[in-house]
Amino acid sequence: MVNVIQETLTRDGFETALVTLIPVSKYFLITRSWLREKLSRFLDSDDVFCIEFLQGIIFYGASKEDAIIESSAVEFLEDLGNQWMEWDDAKHLPSIVPGPCISFQGTLLKALKLYDDTSKTFVATLRPQAHE
Repeated sequence: MVNVIQETLTRDGFETALVTLIPVSKYFLITRSWLREKLSRFLDSDDVFCIEFLQGIIFYGASKEDAIIESSAVEFLEDLGNQWMEWDDAKHLPSIVPGPCISFQGTLLKALKLYDDTSKTFVATLRPQAHE
């Protein structure tokens, strides 16, 4: 079950897991084609998102009782490696960002990409210069 604590979603039972947050509206019909389009947009626009983040999905914006998901959509997600999905109305979490997250010690963290700086471009202004 997803618990909301101080603007942070926590998930019991998972020490570390890859998770995708997907916003939905109450009574919105989640179809296979809608999910395919949503995931395609994540792949095109998010440099971190990859299929592995689908192992866990949290639909937020509607509770499970208010959500409508077609069985073909569930099968589609399972075919992509989904192991669990949960629902949270998240009305009091306006700052939550859709897309890939990491569940670490029960807290969801936005997944960010780290870049190698082999040419020292990012630290060049901080690196002391040798004086002649």
